Amino acid sequence: MTKIKKLQHKRLNFPPQEIQQLREKLEAASTSSIHEVLATHQEWAFVRGDLYHWISVLNRFDDVMAEVCEKYTLAGLQKTDFDNDTQKTLVAILHFSRLLLENCINRNLYSSVDRLDGLLNTSDPDVLECTLRLLLRTSQRWSYQRDLKANQAMMSGRLTTLADPWHIKKGLVSSVEHGTEENTASHTNEFRLITVTEGLVSIHVPVRDLGVDTNAGVCEQVRQALDKLVAKHKVPSTHHYELRHRILVALAFATGNSELRYTLLRSRIYAAAVLSQLMNEQEFKNMFLSREPTFTADIIGVLQPEAHAPLSVQTAVFMALESLLKQRSEVSGAYVALNASANHGVLMFILRKAFTNIDAPPMYPYEFMSALYFFLTGMANNMNGGQLLVSAGVVPIFVSALKHTHAQQLRSTGRVAKLLDYLISSTNSTFSAFCGANGIATLVERMHAEVLRAVETSNADPDSTKDLASPVALPNFLDNPKQLYRRREILPAEQIYLLKELFKLLSHLVQQTSYQDRLRNLVETTLPATLCTALAHPAAFGGNIYGLAISISAMLVHNEPTSLPIIQEAHIPETMLEQLERHLPYNSDVIINI
Repeated sequence: MTKIKKLQHKRLNFPPQEIQQLREKLEAASTSSIHEVLATHQEWAFVRGDLYHWISVLNRFDDVMAEVCEKYTLAGLQKTDFDNDTQKTLVAILHFSRLLLENCINRNLYSSVDRLDGLLNTSDPDVLECTLRLLLRTSQRWSYQRDLKANQAMMSGRLTTLADPWHIKKGLVSSVEHGTEENTASHTNEFRLITVTEGLVSIHVPVRDLGVDTNAGVCEQVRQALDKLVAKHKVPSTHHYELRHRILVALAFATGNSELRYTLLRSRIYAAAVLSQLMNEQEFKNMFLSREPTFTADIIGVLQPEAHAPLSVQTAVFMALESLLKQRSEVSGAYVALNASANHGVLMFILRKAFTNIDAPPMYPYEFMSALYFFLTGMANNMNGGQLLVSAGVVPIFVSALKHTHAQQLRSTGRVAKLLDYLISSTNSTFSAFCGANGIATLVERMHAEVLRAVETSNADPDSTKDLASPVALPNFLDNPKQLYRRREILPAEQIYLLKELFKLLSHLVQQTSYQDRLRNLVETTLPATLCTALAHPAAFGGNIYGLAISISAMLVHNEPTSLPIIQEAHIPETMLEQLERHLPYNSDVIINI
């Protein structure tokens, strides 16, 4: 069993009560009911976590995957279908594991890569897609590269097969069009297997001649066709995986099964992205791009409005582009295909659509917005990507997004604030564009509104001051294994995240001496009242936001000493001292900023 054996570090704090409760449910649930527990957690609904808190859960997941791999002999090709509960459990485990890697620190603890290697042999398209998505997230973290590269020799052949071009006459975009096009259908009535038997032999088999039971499930049809072709053409075992996948792709097109076609297309995109992470530039060019040199431009074509691609496929494209941007040879081509520097490009079209309605629910689902955010973060940190975004006019869009007030938009708004922070710190022209879009006033107003709303939420909670009664120095996780004290989040996780990113953005701005001419009038806005309110409610805002409020207050006086009387009139110093005298928040940021 591949278990996480690393000891928990001594300074590990307690997880919020909500995380603790979910962890206990997952530890106590039977294997067949894990998917029921996770059914209500398709999105990350907590503050940023620590993978140390999830060690026991990840070990449980590892045991489940190991049992499935052994039961269904996934050391080779899968011969029998998963039962319904097993399939749902695997999909739920893989999905939630990916959420943990995207939203927790200490991600290097994850050590179930060898289980994912076994799950690549599955015949279930949904399990295969979830496995590839999790593999992509692990491959994007440098600390997993050693584990993945240890299995690279075994994985690369299957990943290459999954990423192989489909040779569709109209190109990749046609594979996402609704319905079955004549050219596509006629072309996919044949598929090709290349194998070595006394030289290079190419076998062409029409799908109509496979002789499979059309009333059986897709996976069973694939197995029937595989067995017949292996027996008829004496296909070596080394090519069985490739043959099985080609049969599955051909059946997806020939039967007009659009959902299966989309699933296979997403898997293909994820597999190519994983290869781009595991291989260096030259290897990736030789083994993949030499056969499909326009792959990056082709998948970006799927994002065009006229392609009418499902959002799930567009999500896969953005996840793959995040990885492909790390291949230097693909960067310039990706930017050209995206028309990244133009205000009318496909990327700006998507961003405008995502952040248009201020008081309405998001137009895109959580998965899409997460993939878009990770891509934009990678682009902002990659070569000239940040400058291209700014020149295309992304800053005014992000500033308008700071005004979004719908409850389902809070996490996206926090991510926008973080992206603005990235762009301002990495691109010189961003701050001027930010000021030109009235960004400072918008930021201060949103901070004020969110702080007042947080205080209102806190006052409505009768137990909001329970943290004030706890000891100054709380016991750490190891000293109290029974976890007698559990911290409860008073505010929703999305609101905490938004407040933290807004305060962090302003904190970084006031720390830059070159920006002070534009920030000189901050003390004349609602900011002093906002800071005073935040400092007066340490239990509601938590240590991170409380520490940032102290830091901003200090920097305002440091940058402009004449603002001290205004700060004093707002009662900021006395409010802070009164609260610290009553209770010292258990947080290193607070201690450092004091």
